[in-house]
Amino acid sequence: MARIRSSWSIVLTATPTVNCAHLPGINLVQVIHVRGEAAIAEAAGIAPHVDALLLDSGNPDLAVKELGGTGRTHNWEISREIVKKIDRPVFLAGGLRVENVASAIETVRPFGVDLCSGVRTAGVLDVAKLAAFMQGVTHAEQGQRLETGASITMKPIGVVHNHRKDPIDDDWDGVVSEIILADGIGEAALTGLETFSHVEVVFFFDRVDELDITMGARHPRGNSDWPLTGIFAQRGKNRPNRLGVSTARIVGRDGRVLKVAGLDAIDGTPVLDLKPVMAEFLPRGEVSQPEWSHELMRAYW
Repeated sequence: MARIRSSWSIVLTATPTVNCAHLPGINLVQVIHVRGEAAIAEAAGIAPHVDALLLDSGNPDLAVKELGGTGRTHNWEISREIVKKIDRPVFLAGGLRVENVASAIETVRPFGVDLCSGVRTAGVLDVAKLAAFMQGVTHAEQGQRLETGASITMKPIGVVHNHRKDPIDDDWDGVVSEIILADGIGEAALTGLETFSHVEVVFFFDRVDELDITMGARHPRGNSDWPLTGIFAQRGKNRPNRLGVSTARIVGRDGRVLKVAGLDAIDGTPVLDLKPVMAEFLPRGEVSQPEWSHELMRAYW
């Protein structure tokens, strides 16, 4: 039994015989030992009668019942299904430690975690392990809550190689580039892409200084003859996240190298993603744009 805020919680290792509504001021937390997919139905059946569930890795059917503290993990994919299917808070237990808590939280998305042996050394609470464990919890929570202002970390999946060294605005159509996959990404990731005529390339304007980023409006290309336009209403490289998106013609593929034409990215540009162009993803209906944008693009390709 443990006190949580202004009420008491009772952790049950067997099926309750009374509804929690009959115990005012008492929260019932039912332990479910996840030993297989049957735990999903078990959790769904008991959830209406308790306030929360605790998913653990014991085995109450043994001659000497295992009711907790085993130090073992269980199938977190099953636990994730339980979290998705019921409308009660779910706590995750079972073999949680510094090395796996972030992965456990990211996989299961529990309401909270329960731990014991994972932060002990020789049976005694290890303060250093507890601190490291909480850092793992914090890291996982930040990954779940990408709120406004949060940071997102991305790794390039490849890099552009071509003869274009300077970010000149026009004459891109004749530029032939090679996109070479990053170490750790095999050629299988490109399999079948050469059967498409075009590819969408998402890349990072890594040469743009943060001090040059535009957060509001500007004249496109600094041309005062063109109207003051918000950065999200133009395709300039001085964008808040410095992301570029372009459609290029696929020339061919050789192992981990994709050869394209008409990609408006200079040599050494980090590539973040590749997607095949499909007709069904093209704009539905007529495309319209202001006259100044036609002028801007006249010599671009």
